[in-house]
Amino acid sequence: MEIAFIRNFLLAMIAIVNPLGKIPIWVEASEGCDRPVRSRLALLVTGTATLLLLAFLFFGQAILDFLGLDIPSFRVGGGIIILLIGIDMLRGRAVDVDTSKREKGDDALDQAKARFRDIVVPVAVPILAGPGSITTVLLFGIRAEDWSQRLMLGGLLVAVMIVVLILLLLGQQIQELLGSLALNVQTRIWGLLLTAIAAQLILVGLGESFPAWLESTSPLTDDLVDPARAP
Repeated sequence: MEIAFIRNFLLAMIAIVNPLGKIPIWVEASEGCDRPVRSRLALLVTGTATLLLLAFLFFGQAILDFLGLDIPSFRVGGGIIILLIGIDMLRGRAVDVDTSKREKGDDALDQAKARFRDIVVPVAVPILAGPGSITTVLLFGIRAEDWSQRLMLGGLLVAVMIVVLILLLLGQQIQELLGSLALNVQTRIWGLLLTAIAAQLILVGLGESFPAWLESTSPLTDDLVDPARAP
């Protein structure tokens, strides 16, 4: 049971975080930054997302209870945000930053912090740490039998985010390898997929809030409700 539980968590996180799918939006968000700035910016983005996901993994239910929120409301609100981002990606513009703005005299870390303030939404949240990934870690965290299992889940989560960090650090090389046309096409494809995921999140949240309105869901939507049920 424990092996299957851990395996399902790892597969769910890889599928939902989808490291390769983050490259197009990252290339756009880090446009105009030199290599030292991009490296520090990638650390800030992945570090923020990792800390947020770990917080929901270990204390997710307590956080929702404190804020007076439930998971269906979280899915609907987050789904709307992801839907807007997906539409922007379909239009070829997912991040709105001034790439020409660069203060002279600042070191790489200061420049990375300045850009980070512009892209923390949507790159860190909700692209990396969004409703899908937060809901996944929250559900698995609640189902964990003890703190040893939660620590194992936390280790796997950190491992997935390290893979994301490596891909972000290699984002410019991947861009040069694939070319701008391929990245633009990929951005729009992932935008379409994001809109579909957003629609599922909204429908599932509404279905849980109004069960009489949506009495049944598709198998794919069921897996989204409880990723542990996915094969």
